[in-house]
Amino acid sequence: QGITVTDTIAYSNLFGGKAYTVTAKLMKVENGQAVGEPILTTRVVKTADASGAGTWVVDLGTTTGLEPGASYVVFERAVSVDKLVEPGPDGQPTKPQEGSHEDPTDPSQTVTVEPKTPGGDEPNVPGEGDKPELKTTAAANGASASAAGAASVAAADAAKGVAVTDTIAYSNLFGGKEYTVTARLMKVENGQAVGDPIVTMTVLRTADASGTGTWEVPIGTVEGLEVGGTYVVFEKAVSVDDLIDGDGDGKADKPQEGSHEDPTDPSQTVTVKPVEPETPNTPGGNTPGEPGDKPKGGLASTGVQAGAVLALAVAVLAGGVFLASRRRRG
Repeated sequence: QGITVTDTIAYSNLFGGKAYTVTAKLMKVENGQAVGEPILTTRVVKTADASGAGTWVVDLGTTTGLEPGASYVVFERAVSVDKLVEPGPDGQPTKPQEGSHEDPTDPSQTVTVEPKTPGGDEPNVPGEGDKPELKTTAAANGASASAAGAASVAAADAAKGVAVTDTIAYSNLFGGKEYTVTARLMKVENGQAVGDPIVTMTVLRTADASGTGTWEVPIGTVEGLEVGGTYVVFEKAVSVDDLIDGDGDGKADKPQEGSHEDPTDPSQTVTVKPVEPETPNTPGGNTPGEPGDKPKGGLASTGVQAGAVLALAVAVLAGGVFLASRRRRG
């Protein structure tokens, strides 16, 4: 079914309010080194927060060619659209600001695929009375919600559009079966969802053989969220095939369905903060074009004077492949 790769980049020491060309590449790793040509490449233009620090979410897309037992890494680079550093004789900047994070040994930017197991696992079949369960974690511009609180974004970021991602933890599904998954972003007022969905995303996902696992649904970049507003992600999963015996004749005659639609659940909630005055950041407190802060953490600055710091977390969504890492068994 393929793997959808999403790259969340945390940056700092950028020029506040400036546009950057951000390139993310998925590379194969062998013996601790990136090899061959990029498997996926995405190039987008993002604007740095006025503070010069924040997060960007880059969707690399879906690939079906990842090999069982192999490892892959996401490399990313940000280059300012304008010339911002290294002033010339006339005092004007002569080069763009650049920053990158390209470490093939960094587990936080790595994707692995489990080796195939001879014979495989027996697909899970829920017992009578086992109801499907869905739980959601919403993320907005890389900030994740939790039981302790909603994912919040600044009003200035909301004005540029908010990248919303929905991570669904499921259980008691039919192992290996395909499901139509629908995520809807709804406005909330007085603890109730109101109006029509602001965004609706429908995708096909395959349940893990154990019937338990996670799916990620990229809802996309949402514009028009209101300052001070509260929003919730509702989701529903319906099996493509009839899997449930509804009339007791021993034959499956209806799909399995599960949903999670709780407008009061902070884990699936996104809020927009009220407007707060901000002062545009210049790295190091200098004017653009003058020497500024150096990159932190030893990351490459590619020879520039005002360095950018990029850090990466890779979110992976799989359907119908053997995924690495935390595979939960039913």
